[in-house]
Amino acid sequence: MRRDIHFTASPNRIGSYNRANNGKYPLRDYQGRAIRIRELEQAVTIDPGVRYTSEQIKPYIQFQGYEQVGARYEEKLQLRSFTAQDMKAPGESALIGQATVVANRRIAKGEIVGVYGGTVLPMGIFGPSGQTYTMRVGSKEVARGNTLVEEPIHLSGDNIISRINTLFEYDAQGKPLRQAPSGYNVEAVGFNVEADRWMGVGEGARTKRENLILTAVFATEDISAGAELRMDYQYTEGAIKNLFA
Repeated sequence: MRRDIHFTASPNRIGSYNRANNGKYPLRDYQGRAIRIRELEQAVTIDPGVRYTSEQIKPYIQFQGYEQVGARYEEKLQLRSFTAQDMKAPGESALIGQATVVANRRIAKGEIVGVYGGTVLPMGIFGPSGQTYTMRVGSKEVARGNTLVEEPIHLSGDNIISRINTLFEYDAQGKPLRQAPSGYNVEAVGFNVEADRWMGVGEGARTKRENLILTAVFATEDISAGAELRMDYQYTEGAIKNLFA
């Protein structure tokens, strides 16, 4: 929990999970160093009447919070094996035996569940093998010939929040087609942050202030103890075909 571990020393494969990651800083670089948040957007309005504030987020982004932060996840959430009783559709039989996240206690509507934490991937790393548990955290202008284009920056999530399942609609063969229109009980909310990202390694390393997105997850309804969490990741049909079909 307290050590900076290089991303390649602990690859984030499907089925893997280390509960110690819950206590690590939610934004980390490829070397495992904290990308320390210096400014955090105060509030985000999703729909009229639905407004989330940063006050609930702050306990989850304590620098070197370690055990205190990890304990918040342990108190609220549990990772266990997916069972047939968890299935929302016949196509979900493929999930049996895999991981799912459930509430350890009642979670009230509007309450924060946690933040999506992990490694911010370097440009060019995101590919077929790097798409597991990823979340977009920003973008950067890069040169393509004589043109500047916006390239997305992704985070490879490794804490318990990144293991929350989603919901799909399936075809007759049980293959996922698209995100289900409803049935979710938590939602992801992006907060703009300014954070100090490390440039270089060793004694010559320096930090550079960058604009990123911290994704917090909130309950959209009252969730009873033992209930499974489901979140809309807003996958496109093309992404679902590439990743899950």
